[in-house]
Amino acid sequence: MFRIENDYVTLVRFSEQSNSELEEAKDIKIEDYKEVIERSIDRAKRPGRKKINPHYLSNAELYNEVVECKKRGEMSDKLCRMLQLMCDNIASRWNFFGYTYIDEAKASAMLNLVIKWDRFDHEKYNNAFAYYTRCILNAFSLVLRTEKEERVKRDKLLVEMGMDPSLTYQMDTKENPDEYY
Repeated sequence: MFRIENDYVTLVRFSEQSNSELEEAKDIKIEDYKEVIERSIDRAKRPGRKKINPHYLSNAELYNEVVECKKRGEMSDKLCRMLQLMCDNIASRWNFFGYTYIDEAKASAMLNLVIKWDRFDHEKYNNAFAYYTRCILNAFSLVLRTEKEERVKRDKLLVEMGMDPSLTYQMDTKENPDEYY
């Protein structure tokens, strides 16, 4: 932390246990402090440092690739890699974390994208990223729905056989115990 008083900058360290001031460092003139900041900015702008792009895929790149592929009439390897990257990143979101069948969902999404990649209307819309994201999310939710239906069928068979069903099934039927036994 620092404090500015009368053309001087006072650097102050704080304790992690409390917010009391531990010690005050030397007073530095504001002009000297500006030089230190400018030097650190210059170090950050060195040529050799690669700028990190916070976005893994931009809408413009995806849109341009889709338009080029539609002109050729076939899906390129680059577009396929872009869509695969989108599937992987969407699968790593918090709401899909921990599913054992996420690989099946990714495969289903990629299959849908390969079949329907050319249905995006680039003359009417310009957000290809949103279109393909929605396609992937729809494929994921379809897989989740079918897995849930299969789980419920399996649990009903287990109950009929006199065995214990899954905990999820027990919690879902807790309000209606007549359904359970």
